Amino acid sequence: MISVSLPRLSVRVIQIVISIAALVIAPRSYASSGFQLNAKTAASIYFTNYAALLCALYSVVAPHLPKTTPSVPTPRNQRLADTILAVVLVLGASLEITNDIILHCEIREAYFEKRGTTVFRCGMKSASIVVTYINAALFVVTAVWSLVCDSATSSANLANAGELAAAYAAVSTPVKPAKEGVITRHPYLPYLHRGARVAQFIASTISVIVVLVGYTLYESGTVTSMPIYSVMAGYTSALYAMWSLVAVEMAKLTTAPSAFIERIVDVVLAVAVAVGAIVLSTSSAVQDCASNGGCGHLMAGYIFLFIVFAFHVGSIGLSFTVADEDIQPRASSRPILSNIKLGRSYCAKLG
Repeated sequence: MISVSLPRLSVRVIQIVISIAALVIAPRSYASSGFQLNAKTAASIYFTNYAALLCALYSVVAPHLPKTTPSVPTPRNQRLADTILAVVLVLGASLEITNDIILHCEIREAYFEKRGTTVFRCGMKSASIVVTYINAALFVVTAVWSLVCDSATSSANLANAGELAAAYAAVSTPVKPAKEGVITRHPYLPYLHRGARVAQFIASTISVIVVLVGYTLYESGTVTSMPIYSVMAGYTSALYAMWSLVAVEMAKLTTAPSAFIERIVDVVLAVAVAVGAIVLSTSSAVQDCASNGGCGHLMAGYIFLFIVFAFHVGSIGLSFTVADEDIQPRASSRPILSNIKLGRSYCAKLG
């Protein structure tokens, strides 16, 4: 496990705070108790900052959970993630700027104020965009920081060959292949498990898309607001399924959590998605969709959320077909250095 210095940990904490700030400010740009969301408005701010929040949290928490997360991403992979998130955050903020609501915010605000109502808060909208750009800059900082300080080879930072050998010996590779017990006793279980994750990702993505498309039929701020919770529940399920498939199964950038932890995550996501489906199905937008339009998309949205719920329940059931000790964490193909701070000498003080 690579130790994280205090300065770098502080930057991660700031990223978490900034991401939360963006998620709090975005809904406050609408004066109603909720806020209107269509395919452009606020969605880009929410989705990008939420992904950044999860990544920063994972970077802070994962190194301190060796039992549940056997390995953390290498500096190279973390650098790649930071770079991608920086680009995504910039694109999200830029997409929000190009939205018609932002371009004519003051005109629309004055229009509704003349009619005795307040719909938009232009200052809050601008603040959410600025905070998103700041968050992108912070991820650029951590990416460049890692590039400068972590690019030196690990052997150059160790005093001698004996210390290098000891560092590599600290992490052993299990003799038994990954999930050997599962494959022997249940040859089709791994495929069912991956299939469930693929289905979760597809259904979750469809639920988010169709609900957003359904709300493009409304003019932002003039009708009832959409439950953002429902969209974010489906988005969270999609992100988790993608992480399991891409980072763990395909690229093997990190080892999978234990079966017990996966079970807990599936239970939490199943409950969250089920609540999101209920909230959306009982919302006024769906109840009055005959007069407002968008019935097909909105109904498809909560139906797909219930489908996602069913697949999470299926994943939970699959996890009980074998004992926890039968599911062994996959060993990384790269050596993991234990408690070694990577970096050149001039990075020693910064970490």
